[in-house]
Amino acid sequence: MRYALCMDGTLPKSEAGDVIFVYSGGKDGYLNVELQRSIFDRGRDTGPWFSHVALALDAHTAFEASTPPGPDDPPTWSGSLLRGGVRFIPIPDLLLGAQSWRVLRSAKATSLPADVLSIPQPHISGLYGGEYSVDVFEGYARDVAPLLSALADTTGLSAGWTSEPADVGHRVGEEFRQRVLKYFPEHKFTFEQRTFCCSDLVRAILSVIGLMPKQDPQARVTPSALFDALTADHAWSDISDIDYSPERVEALRSQSRTPVSAHYDRVLMEAGEWRNRHEFHEIWPVVAKQLDRVHGTLDDAFDKLARLSGVKPLNDATS
Repeated sequence: MRYALCMDGTLPKSEAGDVIFVYSGGKDGYLNVELQRSIFDRGRDTGPWFSHVALALDAHTAFEASTPPGPDDPPTWSGSLLRGGVRFIPIPDLLLGAQSWRVLRSAKATSLPADVLSIPQPHISGLYGGEYSVDVFEGYARDVAPLLSALADTTGLSAGWTSEPADVGHRVGEEFRQRVLKYFPEHKFTFEQRTFCCSDLVRAILSVIGLMPKQDPQARVTPSALFDALTADHAWSDISDIDYSPERVEALRSQSRTPVSAHYDRVLMEAGEWRNRHEFHEIWPVVAKQLDRVHGTLDDAFDKLARLSGVKPLNDATS
């Protein structure tokens, strides 16, 4: 899926697979980095430090896991309404909302199938709307640094570290899922309920498409640690000063917002249509199993009646 926006050589040149690391600033960004420095990434003595990371899906859209917008957050440059959780974001909104950024690109990305990061992929639209959560970090922080964890609670920051999920797994409904597993314990849902922090989401997708090795989903990984892991792989290059220079990013401010927001709306529409189709796909196998069970029960009942009446049963191999 490609949409031509009015962009010339003075603007950022985003490519599918670019990993965009940002420092957002503000109290959220500051506390995020302080937690990394003092708890999660001890021994990492030099920067750069990042509070967030996202993955470019095409020239105009990135994929990220993020907290819900705060009441004091400024409006997005594009005017798009961003919700919390696993979401799409116009790349200009991501860059213009940051104090600093670095972008890594893998030479291996050029050999990937052209549609590997397109919206209809299960590892994209299947995760869209998933929950944003930092539970894997919070439990560790409370054990290692209770004072800093208490500070996060006191400032109210940690209250925004979980979003309301709306992905395929959650939209099918927890009550429905539990009833299915009660009667069909062997049933496997295609899309289980998922929670991510920003760096979890990016490394999960990079693992699926083969740009980094498979990762332990329960292991803690911060944006800064992910930056280190990718730069240690010689296939990744820092192209910040080439395709994402401050001059290129600043030039976005003079561009029309209309094509950017229109592209974003099209992405949301396509992802929503994909999700609605797969909700049906998740439910239909369960309905088929239930019908098989009903038919089996009816056949058993008929056979019992047939034996009582002396008629050969339906499942009699000699009939």
